[in-house]
Amino acid sequence: MANKLKYGYMAALLVAGSILSTGSALAAGKCYEETTVKSTISCAKDRGSSADFVSGCTVIPPTTEKVEVPCKETWVNITHSVADQTRAQVCATKGMKPTSLDGQICASGERKATGGTGTVNYRFGQTGSTQSGGTKVQDIVVGLKDGGSTLDDAIVYYFCYGSGQKMDNDNTDLVVAYVCK
Repeated sequence: MANKLKYGYMAALLVAGSILSTGSALAAGKCYEETTVKSTISCAKDRGSSADFVSGCTVIPPTTEKVEVPCKETWVNITHSVADQTRAQVCATKGMKPTSLDGQICASGERKATGGTGTVNYRFGQTGSTQSGGTKVQDIVVGLKDGGSTLDDAIVYYFCYGSGQKMDNDNTDLVVAYVCK
């Protein structure tokens, strides 16, 4: 059994080392946690089987290692000064992908983020509503880039709404964050 622990420990170190040596693995939207590997005793078989555990045995001290764990849903703030980023664009800034959290996909000043991790910046103002995050993103063309004349030149803002909400397209409806994983 000691050999199994020894080899398991060595394999864990190799895996942890390969994860830490590849910076892209950490930035690719994977989540990690530090765990403690308990102290173990490893005895070499070729030294005999001493009952006193002195000759041929080594104590491997406890260490910590990073292990991959399922990612939690996280609220990620838009990075622009206006709400012109899609869910995929915002999540990609953190190496993540869009997801939902109990049906919520977006947050605005009228649809507050609940659950998950992350802190939301309600940069476009808030209203007294205590509604949870929005379940629908609506894109609205608000203008054309200078000299533009086609939809390819459109300036699009994204608004966050929930079921039954008045869709009046005011500042507190602008998306401030999306749920990512």
